[in-house]
Amino acid sequence: MKPIHSRRLIQVVKDLQKTSDQRICFILGAGASVTSGIPSGGKLAREWLQEILEVEGEEGELWTQEHKITEENAPTHYPELFERRFRDSRQNGFEFLNQTMLNKKPSAGYAFLAEILASTRHNVVITTNFDSLTELALYQYTDKQPLVVGHESLAGFARANTQRPLISKIHGSLFLDMANEPDKTDKLAKSWQQALSALFHDRLVIVVGYGGNDGSLMSVLQNLTDYSQLFWCEMQGVDPNPEVIELLETQQGKWVSITGFDELMFDLQQALGLKFREQEIEGMHRNWLS
Repeated sequence: MKPIHSRRLIQVVKDLQKTSDQRICFILGAGASVTSGIPSGGKLAREWLQEILEVEGEEGELWTQEHKITEENAPTHYPELFERRFRDSRQNGFEFLNQTMLNKKPSAGYAFLAEILASTRHNVVITTNFDSLTELALYQYTDKQPLVVGHESLAGFARANTQRPLISKIHGSLFLDMANEPDKTDKLAKSWQQALSALFHDRLVIVVGYGGNDGSLMSVLQNLTDYSQLFWCEMQGVDPNPEVIELLETQQGKWVSITGFDELMFDLQQALGLKFREQEIEGMHRNWLS
């Protein structure tokens, strides 16, 4: 499978805006937060692998060999590496993640996304991230208050017909129990599976920054057949993992090559006919009018 240029996705969105009342659903992974200063899951996984090998020595080498974990495929083993690295103190692991995300500010891309969520019918985000960047951007750049669903017991509130921006945190958040170990990321609770099935129904799904390395959300995507179109965005020069390629081939989805999350969200906002509010983005790290 070969990637398509992001311009083709933008054209699809423009056509949708003119000729259809169909909705877009966004799936965000850790890669979407890199320009906000939060390291990607792949980067953390590789760091944990090196720390395991340095601290555990031969025992660590035997463990990585047994699980067939290498520097190259470490991102696909993120849950196992987190569990191993912090096996002596789960609390230290969660505190590490908390400090990693503490006081981070939304990048320009989140400002553009917030405008889309607040001003159009495309108001649903499903994320595996623990951070609060999407909701912070909504509070900062719009007058809309999002509905944030961050625990499986609340999944029933993640309804497809909501008029408010909806942020569904399927692995939890910093303020609730975070699902970061294999036994929690391999399978979603039934309540989440049902909610996601309704949210994906007949929607154009755009995936950004999500590697497909957990079994939970990937399992839902593999088993659903009623979303309209699936566009999986990866950075230029980065290939999706084999499971993602198989998913796209099965679902007749598209692999989209992008230059970055911020750039894509800017283009999508423009495609949807939203006014670019320069004064509200002023002071961010990049001049988006240059």
